[in-house]
Amino acid sequence: MKFEVTAKNFELSEGLLQKFDKTLNKLKHSLRSFAHFERQGSIIVEKSPRKEEFIARINFYLPKHHVATHDVGTSPEQALHNAAEDARDKVLKVKGLLKDIHEVRRKSRTKF
Repeated sequence: MKFEVTAKNFELSEGLLQKFDKTLNKLKHSLRSFAHFERQGSIIVEKSPRKEEFIARINFYLPKHHVATHDVGTSPEQALHNAAEDARDKVLKVKGLLKDIHEVRRKSRTKF
């Protein structure tokens, strides 16, 4: 899955984009089983105008599920890391739900 990264109230450097890519590796690994379901996700990292904190928002769609997370950190990397971990947890939960539904359907077909 590809993500469109947007920065608000601060500049995105190439080094910061590389750090974001490393931070998103676990999330992208969890999304491999949804590779057939290609949609673009969005990542918005915003610097709070009054406080020294950053807010990261991650949005994307899975089959029959919308995953949206947001989290706060003292740096853009920390905020994105926290939001990515929340998104990864939600992806794993969706995987479990879909696996359970598939397993129930499979068992109901084999019973006579």
